[in-house]
Amino acid sequence: MPFCPKCGKEVPPGALYCPYCGASLVTTPTTTTPTTTAPPYEMKNPGIAALLAAIIGLVLLGIGHIYVGKITRGLVLLFTGLVLDGLLIASLFFSWLIFPIFFTIILGIAALALWVWSIYDAYKLAKQYNDYLRTYGKPPW
Repeated sequence: MPFCPKCGKEVPPGALYCPYCGASLVTTPTTTTPTTTAPPYEMKNPGIAALLAAIIGLVLLGIGHIYVGKITRGLVLLFTGLVLDGLLIASLFFSWLIFPIFFTIILGIAALALWVWSIYDAYKLAKQYNDYLRTYGKPPW
C-alpha cells in the first residue's frame, strides 16, 4: 500500500487524496524545457557608431562614443567640440578685429582633425566592444 507524502500514513491504492490529512496524492511529472535567453548585452554596430560620429558629430562631437558606451570620453569630446566650434565661429566673425586669420585656419584644421579622429575612434571602439563581448560574454566597460 502507498503512503501519504505529507503525513506518512498508509492510504488505499488509487486514492487521489489522503483520507487523513487531505494532501493530494497525484504527482504531476515536471518537465523542464530548455529555454534560450537572449544575450544580456547587445553588440554595437561599428557602422552606426561611425555614422553617428560623422553626421551628428558635425555639430555634437562625441555622440558615436556615447553610443558605444564610452560616456566620459563622449562627454569630453562633446565639451571640447563645443568650445572649439565656439572659438572657430568667433574667429570667423571677428578675425579682422581680434583673431588673426592664421588662428582661424588653425582652429578649422583642429576641428576637422578632431572630427575625423572621432569617426575612426568610434568605429574602432565598437569593434573592440564586440570582440570583447564575444570573448568574455560581458562588455569591456
